[in-house]
Amino acid sequence: MMFLITGLIFFSAGYSSIFKGIDTELVNEKHDENLTPFDAEQIAQIERYMLEQKPYLNHLLTLENLANQLDISSRHLSSIINRHFEKNFLSLLICIGLKKVSHYLQPHKTKK
Repeated sequence: MMFLITGLIFFSAGYSSIFKGIDTELVNEKHDENLTPFDAEQIAQIERYMLEQKPYLNHLLTLENLANQLDISSRHLSSIINRHFEKNFLSLLICIGLKKVSHYLQPHKTKK
């Protein structure tokens, strides 16, 4: 009985779509010319909000929190970040934080 069950599982797993691999259409979505461009005003709103309100300083910030603050769906915000900024959410926060830190680490010129 155990061999029969093991055999059924083995052969059914071979015909299952779960193990077929990665869908190449999803992987190549970034290079699809049919994708509609994002609204420039929304992108400017995100950039302005990140610079003025500095939400990246909150260590509990999530994509959903930021989307709620910007009044955008989290899926749409994630799509903007991935396609326009060419980063994922966490990489974007790290990049912005590093730019701010590097500004403070540069020596300031003093007037003589």
